[in-house]
Amino acid sequence: MKKHLIIASLALPLLAACGGDKTEAPTKAEITKTETEGAKPLKDAKEEMAATDAASSGLTAIEVPALPAITKESLGTYIGTLASDEFEGRAPAQKGGKKTREYLIKTMQDIGLKPANGDSYEQDVPLVEITAIPDQSFLTVTKADGKKHDLKMGSETVFWTKRVVDDVAFQDSDMVFVGYGVVAPEYGWNDYAGLDVKGKTVVMLVNDPGYATQDPDLFNGNSMTYYGRWTYKYEEAARQGAAAAIVIHQTAPASYGWGVVEGSWTGPQLDLERPDGGANRVALEGWVTEDTAKKLFAASNLDFDAQLEAAQSNTFKAVPMTGLK
Repeated sequence: MKKHLIIASLALPLLAACGGDKTEAPTKAEITKTETEGAKPLKDAKEEMAATDAASSGLTAIEVPALPAITKESLGTYIGTLASDEFEGRAPAQKGGKKTREYLIKTMQDIGLKPANGDSYEQDVPLVEITAIPDQSFLTVTKADGKKHDLKMGSETVFWTKRVVDDVAFQDSDMVFVGYGVVAPEYGWNDYAGLDVKGKTVVMLVNDPGYATQDPDLFNGNSMTYYGRWTYKYEEAARQGAAAAIVIHQTAPASYGWGVVEGSWTGPQLDLERPDGGANRVALEGWVTEDTAKKLFAASNLDFDAQLEAAQSNTFKAVPMTGLK
């Protein structure tokens, strides 16, 4: 696989604000007025508790703004405005992103919020934009018989890199199915147990075993944990030393169709500027469609459905996708 990239540095302003009009300092607990002789007046007791809380915490009383109430109508107005075509998708460093920041700043000013970053409502967040050049970026799988299959960008796969370099390439990387690609000691789960994937391409399922089994006592059952998210899976693959990490898309476990994957992960991609330039990430992060995955499993003489079922147990052992590189 060889991937060519265009790299650009950006700085995205992050909006921040603090309270405006000062109100009575908050207290940790409500004080109930009693008829006990010698009891302090309610107001005095509240003030004393507030002073004690502030002194014990080492903090000064904060200013709490007298903000307008959040209503269905006002929330609908904000969302409707920001989601309108006028804001062009709100992409950072684009016309729509600039308009979004201006709108949010004006809104904060209108409701009485003060800047939280000196005299500015914004804080710079350095970003890097990386774009795969479509006609020069490719992912090729070599089968046991020597035949090569170029996976079609968009219809079969999407991929990218977090490494801030001009070119990313690797080859002869053995493919391994690692179940859900999860290492979760608190759940007694380790899909990489006894496995060395350095330089290899790991292939894994989206979501986590809790969703697959619908067992409420396994992970979080039907609710996805962080272990089920693609972000974690790519991070874990990098910690394991893999060369590439590919997630198999399935609509129900992912909770969105392939169109979302294709639309989100093609074109310019933004990432936080990392001290090491993304060198600690795998060379390639990506997805393949379920149909594409089934064909790859079949080419390796693996039963896709049987492997999915096996991956739902903590006794699962990673399976080499023999013959595929």
